[in-house]
Amino acid sequence: MFERRFQFVSALLLSSLCLGDSAWGAVTVVDLGGDQFMAKFTFEAPADAKQVFVAGTFNQWNPTSLPMKGPDANGKFSLDVPLARGYYEYKFVIDGKNWTTDPDNSVQTGPNENAVLLAGINPNADHDASGKSLPFKMPGQLGHPQTIHDLINRCEQAHASGASAEIDTWLRAHPMPYFTKETVSFVVPSSKAIAIRLAIIAPGGRFGYELESITNIQSVGGDSLYGITLDRNQLPANSAYFLEVVERMHTRRMVDPNVWSVTSRDGRPVGRIIEPSATTGRIKLIGDLADPTGKIRQRDVYVYLPPGYNADSNERYPVVYLHDGQNCWDDPNEPFGHGGWSINLIADELIGNGTLKPFIAVGIANTQDRLSDYGPGA
Repeated sequence: MFERRFQFVSALLLSSLCLGDSAWGAVTVVDLGGDQFMAKFTFEAPADAKQVFVAGTFNQWNPTSLPMKGPDANGKFSLDVPLARGYYEYKFVIDGKNWTTDPDNSVQTGPNENAVLLAGINPNADHDASGKSLPFKMPGQLGHPQTIHDLINRCEQAHASGASAEIDTWLRAHPMPYFTKETVSFVVPSSKAIAIRLAIIAPGGRFGYELESITNIQSVGGDSLYGITLDRNQLPANSAYFLEVVERMHTRRMVDPNVWSVTSRDGRPVGRIIEPSATTGRIKLIGDLADPTGKIRQRDVYVYLPPGYNADSNERYPVVYLHDGQNCWDDPNEPFGHGGWSINLIADELIGNGTLKPFIAVGIANTQDRLSDYGPGA
């Protein structure tokens, strides 16, 4: 673990300032490893302030869910907030009602002058040549589309087993994420979760949201339904996602079991944020596939299914088998920072224009035994 001080500067001033200029503000961030960070917020409030809260995109701007400790002898309030790597906006809320921009952070965005926090992202690399923009802005949260409201109503009118059946049926008909013309929604059922977090990996970084509990049927033995709906037009291109499920004894990372197509990011399986399409191939994940003989380690297997795969159950396809399966797809970074081999994107294009007949591609992931698996042996 090591500590880094991330410094920020207003985008409008960036081109005329250099590192260390007095116009820079500072936020202390501790790198916990594994793309997890601890952000230390401090704020010197007016003398008559009784309580100060932190609110931002990391808690859906709830004005009272994150109370700060203090004041200390110097009149300052403070709070440590765990965050995934990414771009965040925030403000301080005095006594739960008076919203104030961080006076020590000169980077602000939007008409409300929200302060910007970058966790694990180099601010100098996240502005364009003119110093005007960051690589992405977290998409705004919108109301759920009518289709999801209809599902919620059916669940709440049914008993526990009936509600779970309603959810299962709906998810089979609407693989994740669920797109409308203006929105993209993530819906996750769970009977054990205390909370579910959505982590979106975008070019240049990642950001996260906590999903809301949108039904109240867990108390009668069914699956609670968690969800969030975002502005589709603000979503960065080529994004992917995974879920963090918080349970009583632990937190586990998982690929959405209802995702339409998977890919890989940083060598690990994630869901693709794309709309299902008859002209786009999809990738299915067989996680932790074991060798029945026990001679080699279990590993993930990715299976690319070409466009139109489900149209004819009698159709047969040639198959190509690929080593280093987690590097075969559209990851912009792995392996070695140069990007994956984009087999899925190239296949979609060549199959779509008739250059190649449809085929299946099976990417078999490597493990820490890669050299002995692939090498010539002793």
